[in-house]
Order: sequence, then structure tokens, then C-alpha cells
Amino acid sequence: MEREEQTFEAEPWRADYVQGWSRLPVGLRRHLARIAPPDAFQQVLADGSDQVMEAFLENPNITQAEVLILIDRCRSSYVLETISRASKWYANHAIKRRLLTNPVLPHGIAFRILEYLPFVELQRIMNNINLSREVRNKARECFRKAFARLSDAETRVVFLNTEGRVFRELTVLSPKDKRVLLELIHRPQTPQPLILSLIRSTVATPEILQLIAERSFWVASPLIRRALLTNSKTPPAVKASLRGRMGAGEGERSHSHSG
Repeated sequence: MEREEQTFEAEPWRADYVQGWSRLPVGLRRHLARIAPPDAFQQVLADGSDQVMEAFLENPNITQAEVLILIDRCRSSYVLETISRASKWYANHAIKRRLLTNPVLPHGIAFRILEYLPFVELQRIMNNINLSREVRNKARECFRKAFARLSDAETRVVFLNTEGRVFRELTVLSPKDKRVLLELIHRPQTPQPLILSLIRSTVATPEILQLIAERSFWVASPLIRRALLTNSKTPPAVKASLRGRMGAGEGERSHSHSG
């Protein structure tokens, strides 16, 4: 390959190459990809050869736009690795994001990108069913680490903005999470869907469920009473007290749920 390319090294770019591009030898196409002017980039990008794509990365005039198209079309993990090793491209956030969407990207590179992605971005990747399970699981792990690093104020914003859907991604509540939730449970202005998400989540503790039940403004809601009654972690004394507050019809429904 290298010997073949050396025979073309003195070749200047000629506009008529574009017309017969597919009939040119691969060594010449590689050489031309390195020197192609911007108005010929579409033709180079349409070349199906990963060897040509790799050479095209050496073209001094390519921009983020071409690299993004190349990543979308590339089926060679080697070419994707080459992009990830080029500091000019790897420093570019849009390119790192796009690399993650290519199914042949080696997991080692994907995991390295995930370690540095912002919290919101990780959430998007975790829920992207077009990505491999390994990448989504790693994103979930990085998400939990990133969530743990948030301040109390940032944690409160995430709880409120997601209306508690974020609880599905957590395996356990940290002391910081409990502190923020305690404050939200004590506020009648906290949206009810957040409290319902918390009651129905696997991270809710008996202490938290009891706290919710002790707030009259929460147990005034039939939805919240029912959610507390159907949660196996709700303390028995709390359930007994809730049943005592219910109307006959509502009580029967809850008995059938919890039974």
C-alpha cells in the first residue's frame, strides 16, 4: 500500500478526478483525500473505503462538519480510534458525543468519553436504546458518580425538574440526597408527582415513608395514601393509621392492593 501511494505522491489535485473517482486505485484515492480541496470533500466522504477515510483525516482543511459525517459513515474501529487520538478532534465535545453513537467504537474509548461527560448528557445516553448495553450501563455508573458530586442546590433542581424520575436511576440515597428530600417533604409547595415518585421508588426508606405520612398536606391526597399503603416498606403502624382515615370504598381498594 505504501509503495503504491508513493508512486502518486507528486500527483496534483485535478478537478476531473471527481468524475471517475470510483475507478481510481485506492492508493491514489488515499493520496488525493489528503490534498482534496473543500469543494471535493463530499466526493471523498462518499468513498466507502476506511483506508481513504483514514487518509482524509490528514487533510489540513477538514473541519468538525466533515469529521462528524465521517464518524457516522465509518465502520472501522481503527479510524474511530485515530480520531479519538487526535487532540484537536478529541477536545471537541460534539465529536466526542458523535463517537459514542457509532456501534463499532471500542468500549475503552466510549468509557473514557463517558467519564468526562456532563450529568445531563449522561442521562440522555443511558436512555438511548440505540446504544449498546455496555455503553448504557457505563453511562449509568458515571451518572451515579456525577449525581453524587452535585451540591444540595443542584440535587434539589434535579429532583424537581425530573419530578422524581431520577430516583429510578439511583440504587441508594446518600446523606446529601436524604437531606434535600427531607426539606422537600416538609414543603407543601413540592409537586405531588415528585412525592409519588419517591414513594414508588426502590430507594424510599421506611423513615422517609413515615415522614411523608406524618405531613397532613400529603396524606390528604388519596393517590399518596394509596401509594403508601401499597409500599411494602411503609411501617405497619403508618398503614393502620392511614386505613383509619379512609372512606369505605377507598379502604377496600387499598386492602385489595396491599393484600
